[in-house]
Amino acid sequence: MQTTTDGQVQLQKAMHVSVLNIILNLILSAVKGAAGLLTDCDVLVRDAVHSAADTLCTVLVLSGIGLQAKRPGAFAEKMQRAVIFILALAIAATGIGMAISAFELIKGITQPQPDSPTAVIIACLCVIVKALMSIATARIAKQQHNNTLLADAAHHRSDCLSSLLVLCSVACTYWQQPVPDIIARLLLGCCLMASAISLGITAVRK
Repeated sequence: MQTTTDGQVQLQKAMHVSVLNIILNLILSAVKGAAGLLTDCDVLVRDAVHSAADTLCTVLVLSGIGLQAKRPGAFAEKMQRAVIFILALAIAATGIGMAISAFELIKGITQPQPDSPTAVIIACLCVIVKALMSIATARIAKQQHNNTLLADAAHHRSDCLSSLLVLCSVACTYWQQPVPDIIARLLLGCCLMASAISLGITAVRK
């Protein structure tokens, strides 16, 4: 009886973390999107889309946790692996998009010029929020030995790194340094792709 109660408590904690992540991602997406449009910063707009995709990914994680509770066993494990693969695909798509934006800058197709420090401040805040989300999710995942939450924590870690590179890109754009901006975007794309591959390998091994 005590085991069942403990399991319910752990499930509630996992659900609470996932719901909190959904809310924070929605807020981040709205704030970054608005700031990106107001400051004409395409990197923030792209990152806002990324946060919106993260929300969908976290919804999938939440669904996987609920499914594991209702139908434990091999089927739940397969669904968890499927969720991890979807997370990997979402990260890979974002990485490709960032790399494309870097090549657009090289070719002169786009020339973003934010005219205020608002984009820099928003990008800095996003780094802090994403770091806190990663730490909280990882802590709960390790306590419960939950592979799905571990994958989501890894996703948040990659988001924290990507947010840091977004901050570098936005700052370079604000101070009109195109070369470092291009480098930051290329690094961002590469980091996201590496994270996607790592998640894919993790899913296969699990």
